[in-house]
Amino acid sequence: ALDDLSKEPPPALPGGYKLDDELYFLGASQALETGDRLVHGAVGRVTGPAAGGPHAGKGLCMLYRGNDASVNCPLDDLSKDPPPPLLGGYSLGERLFFSGTSFSFASGDKLVYGGTGTVAGPAAGTYAGRGLAMHFDGNRGNINCLLTWLGRDPPPALPGGYLPGEQLYHTGHSQFFSNGDKLVHATQGAVTGPATGPHAGKGLKLLFPGNKGDISCPL
Repeated sequence: ALDDLSKEPPPALPGGYKLDDELYFLGASQALETGDRLVHGAVGRVTGPAAGGPHAGKGLCMLYRGNDASVNCPLDDLSKDPPPPLLGGYSLGERLFFSGTSFSFASGDKLVYGGTGTVAGPAAGTYAGRGLAMHFDGNRGNINCLLTWLGRDPPPALPGGYLPGEQLYHTGHSQFFSNGDKLVHATQGAVTGPATGPHAGKGLKLLFPGNKGDISCPL
């Protein structure tokens, strides 16, 4: 393409790296639409600057072993040194249970209390340094999770023998909260996990239609 041609030499590569430098991938493992993969801790070769997209000017184009094509990677996910051990002593690819509150994302991916997933690498964003990136069964992408939400053993059964996603009626009186959420008598909500706060151990969290978050309810 003409955009790849110039009479002037190209600028130095971002990060001070050089063509053919071998770098580790520090991000979470992920499958690409092309069928190629990025794997946490894998070694790849610098093939040029990141082209287009969000990493242009602040990333590199990398060719990883086993892939057919180069992949744009942000500088933060690249290093000449191998990544540190994962938090919690967990290993890449290890199967863990989720013990947090169920949640559905706009992408269609979801977290389910008691669900199982595979460790994909370190958590990024809000949970960086405090958790792991997980690929849960049935999801398309990774989800960042706090370590406290994960474990090798399944979480305890929900109080009352209820199951995640089960629809229950609120039989108590209606209540209204400062954030706009509300509990309405005779309204159905979906079970998302065990209750916290004063109802911990003897209640459930439910997500009611129109609410922004879950509400802990006594059994």
